[in-house]
Amino acid sequence: MLFFNVIYKRSVRLCLHQITSFRFKYIAMNEVYFRHIGDSDRFEVTFKISHKNVNRQFNFNRLLSESIGDFVARVRTNVEKVLNPKVKKKKIDAEEAAQLMEVKLIQDGEEIDSTLQCKTVFFDGGKNLLLNIVGDTYKVIVNPPWVGSLSLPQSLMVGSYCYPSKLEIIFGDPKNSIFEWYKCERNSSQWVEIKKSTKLLYLSEEYLHCKLKLRCIPSDGKIYGPEVEVSTNAVIKEGPNDCPFVARQAFTKEPLPDGSFRVISYNILAEVYAETVTAKQELFPYCPPFALNIDYRKQLYIREILGYNADIICLQEVDARIFKNDLCPVLEEIGYQGVLTRKSGTVAEGIATFFAKRKFRLADVKELSFGDAIDKDPIFENIWNSIKNNEPVVNNLKERTTVFHALILENGDKTFVVGNTHLFFFPSADHIRLLQGGMASIYLENIVKNLQSLGKNTCLIFCGDMNSTPDCGLYSLMTKKIAPASLPDWKSDKTEIVEGFDITQPFEMKSAYGEPKFTNYTVGFSGCLDYIYYQSDKLKLCQTVPLPTEDEVKAHTALPSPLFPSDHVALIADFELIQNK
Repeated sequence: MLFFNVIYKRSVRLCLHQITSFRFKYIAMNEVYFRHIGDSDRFEVTFKISHKNVNRQFNFNRLLSESIGDFVARVRTNVEKVLNPKVKKKKIDAEEAAQLMEVKLIQDGEEIDSTLQCKTVFFDGGKNLLLNIVGDTYKVIVNPPWVGSLSLPQSLMVGSYCYPSKLEIIFGDPKNSIFEWYKCERNSSQWVEIKKSTKLLYLSEEYLHCKLKLRCIPSDGKIYGPEVEVSTNAVIKEGPNDCPFVARQAFTKEPLPDGSFRVISYNILAEVYAETVTAKQELFPYCPPFALNIDYRKQLYIREILGYNADIICLQEVDARIFKNDLCPVLEEIGYQGVLTRKSGTVAEGIATFFAKRKFRLADVKELSFGDAIDKDPIFENIWNSIKNNEPVVNNLKERTTVFHALILENGDKTFVVGNTHLFFFPSADHIRLLQGGMASIYLENIVKNLQSLGKNTCLIFCGDMNSTPDCGLYSLMTKKIAPASLPDWKSDKTEIVEGFDITQPFEMKSAYGEPKFTNYTVGFSGCLDYIYYQSDKLKLCQTVPLPTEDEVKAHTALPSPLFPSDHVALIADFELIQNK
């Protein structure tokens, strides 16, 4: 199919990164494209004419309510001005010009009634339409697949992956579209094709100092639309080759076979927290600005996550934009499916859990906002009755944007309930975290009971950044089944003391990593905040990937650093099912 350059003027806003160039390249010579999006009262038309030494593209933006007669007259007038200089210079009158060429809209061999509206003909009908112009016949294509936006990352490093940082295909599907990658060596202007039919390109050493170009031909599986190209203006740079996670990946070189599975829990440090003035000047002043930049960090943590070959990936502090534009495109390309639960209110980050579709089927997702649910969901009645008259505690808990979700995953006759959360942080808020953790355990218990009532054989995993060290009450709740009323957590804030009740949970749970010295390491704090809790009577812990040493995390003072993309380290644990459990 022959294509040519096309520019979309009104319907599309192109969101381009500074280092990428973007252009619509080709449209079929014998086709005319009609596009109408949403509730707009206008539509767009694009076609090309190659006639009498004229090679010209025409773009129209017209009202849906316009008559076919007026539309055809406008096309004729514009085309005539290009094809016939005498008309353009007004040396002949309109009547004579009309005799020089003819424009007709044909359907099933008959000319369309000129009084009909364009909306009726093109978008309510739109079948078997032909547009005759200067003796040439054009097939009318209504709402073809086309690229609304396409861009590549601003920063590219060897050892990471390149993929569209923005991709929008209208009236089509990326899964049915064609993607072609090209590279251009340093000091060369020649583009060389390197890979087809994938949105994901691993940047090996051969691409060092090269520029990249991605060509996309959008499709809905039947029709192809205008081809688009985007290229980088910057070259691929050398990436860090001594990241400690590379040594950790030696323990996870291969995916696990069925009957066992690998779990990651990882707080990846949201952009909204890493690039604030406070983060740069107070929290992480030791980290070079380039290493705090999300375009650098996301390449490292995506590379890190992929190298662990996990089956379940529980992430915290996931920017909604990163989830949509980076994590999903990459992980979905290699067989994962993900769910994001944003924090309540206007917070633009949340928790995300991905799972390998080769191993699990998603049966359901359960989501919980602690502050919203405490006085509404009857399963939390005991907790609510214990705090409802304590106004400071109630207000504090209800103001929190903290969320929790549980994915219900199936593999054969086994059902896995995978919880993920990031509990509230504040130094004097142990009581709030314990209330949130108690609500999460009650919520999980309710899910498991409902599944078991349906005859499901369940086992439980609970991951997250709990913002609680092992000497806090939440660890006791998870590993000893009880957070008693005597815990000091309940008095962590002297103005919000909680008295008089225990929280319990019924599951045999263990921490996969036990009580490590740290999972979060900054200058201001280091300690164990992250956990993979697992149901020990149903699952056997086979392996935990060794954590980085303290010397490694202190090599650049603390975390994050040029070698660590987050202030937390990833937890990775392998499990297998205990037979007959």
